[in-house]
Parts: sequence; structure tokens; C-alpha cells
Amino acid sequence: MSATNFELLRARLEASSGKDIKLNREFLKYVREHHIRESTLVSIYGAPLVDKYASSLGDELWVVLEQVCIAALDSQDLKLADMCISKLDAKFPNSSRVRRLQALRMEAAVRYDDADLVYQRMLLDDPTNTFAMKRRITIARERRDLTRAVQLLNEYLTVFMSDTEAWLELADLYIQQGMYSNASFCFEELLLASPQNCHLYVKYAELRFTMGGVENLELAKKYYSFALELNPDKNTNRAWFGLLATTHALALLADPSSGASKKASSAASESKYVAEMNKLARTQLTKNYENSSATTTLKECLPKTLSDFTVDRMPDSGSSSSKDAKTR
Repeated sequence: MSATNFELLRARLEASSGKDIKLNREFLKYVREHHIRESTLVSIYGAPLVDKYASSLGDELWVVLEQVCIAALDSQDLKLADMCISKLDAKFPNSSRVRRLQALRMEAAVRYDDADLVYQRMLLDDPTNTFAMKRRITIARERRDLTRAVQLLNEYLTVFMSDTEAWLELADLYIQQGMYSNASFCFEELLLASPQNCHLYVKYAELRFTMGGVENLELAKKYYSFALELNPDKNTNRAWFGLLATTHALALLADPSSGASKKASSAASESKYVAEMNKLARTQLTKNYENSSATTTLKECLPKTLSDFTVDRMPDSGSSSSKDAKTR
């Protein structure tokens, strides 16, 4: 069923005011099978099913109870969630899936210590329980305990090393704490796992740009270029702007009057194709925005921005001024 068909089904539900139990059941099944997150609607149309018409669902009742419970927690309908958990616990005492719901209910009530204990017990039964491991990480992040979150994520990645989303989250946590070298390692793992993902190249280039210094700027220049090579025909303005800023920063470092060390200025002045790449970025950005639906204000600001980051040619490392580089 396409998105259009989903909207039609939703319209039929609204027209029936949720009184067509067969239609409610069809909606919940569709959402469940297509992994759609519509928590509020699932709570609204699932509540009468699990409350008044539970006997008509047969064995489907249990999966519907679980579905409605999660949706209720997501939409903060804790009374409905409690009812679902109570019925499931009565049918399946000591079930790990019921324990998951009970722990989520504790999280919804901000009882993080109790929820964490439940997840720890689940991990004693199954040390590879990904759900419990991820929820413990989530609790640490909710508490703003980034050090604990990093520790738990590292423990998780020792077991599930191929989880790219976990590596990306760990990189984000390191960046928030200013631990850029650690974040760099995470991106290197991500690039090994997804070498064709141009967005990862851009994010890694941005990290290297943030770290600063000639060596990191050179790497940023290369990775922005890789991203543009992998994705030449789509919206790549972020990479073009990154390349523009990186080449401009290299030109600044190459200028002896910039305050950088002689070694840094000398190394920056040896960077290849800086002026050419800067010009290419300005040309491409101008073209992209002329053909885009960007606002008039943005288009009017672009020439000034490009002018501020213009590099006509790299300064001579032996010169005492920056006449050849526009570094306003």
C-alpha cells in the first residue's frame, strides 16, 4: 500500500470516528507491518480494541497489546500503557518482552535507576541483548551523563562492531566533549564500513576542518573532494561551502603575517591547487544557487559571502603581506 493509500485509510478512520472496529484493526495491522510511527493514532484507535473488543482479536490480541502499549508510552498515555502491560503480564508472566515494556514504563515515569536495573538483569540473562544495551545508553544520555554514555557505547561496539549508527552516535558524543581525535577514529571506522557514503566524507571533512592546522585542513580538502566526486550531480552545497572555507583557511595560514608559525605557513604554502579549488567552489555555488529555489535574500547574500572567502592565489611564504590572497 502506497503513502497515498495510507492517507486514504487514515481518512476512512477519521470519517468513522474510530467506531468501525474492523477498520481500526486493519489500520493497526498496516502500521505494524510497514513499520510506520503513528503513535497518537495507534493509541486512539487501538484503545477500544484492547479495552472493549479484546475477545474479538483472538491470538492477534497479544501483538496488538504490545503495539498499543509502545504507542501509548510514546504519546504519554500512561494509563493505557498500564492496562496493556497488566494484561500481557497476566498472560505471559516473567516474559522478557513484558519486562521490556515494564522498563520502558519506568523510563516514561523518569524512574531511570529502576529501569536500568531491569536492563542489567536482562543482560545477565543474555549479554548480547541489543535492546537492553541501547536503552542503557539512552538513559545515560537523558541524564546528560556523556561520560557514561561513551563507556556504554564502547562496550556495545566491542560486541557489535559493524553497527554504523552506533559509531556515528559515539562520534557525536566525542565531538560534544571536544574529543576530536576520538571522533576521528569513529569516522574512520564508518568510512571503512560505508566507503560510498558521501555524507560521511563531508562530516569527516568538517571534523578535520574544526581540528585545524595544516595537516587537518589538507585532509579536510581531500575528503570534501572525495564527497563531491562520489556525488557530483546532487545537492552538494554543503561540501562546496566546506571546500571554499578550507581553501580560504589554508591561504590564511600560508600568509606569514597571519601569526601562524613559520613551519605552518611554509607547509600551507605548499598545498596544491588551493586557488583553483577555491575558484571552482565559488563558480559551482553560484551556479547551484542561480538554479535553485533559494530565497531572494539568500541569493543576494551569496556574492558577498563568496567574496569574503576568495583566494586568487596562494601567498608566497616568503612575502610579508597577503596582497595576493583576499582574506577579509
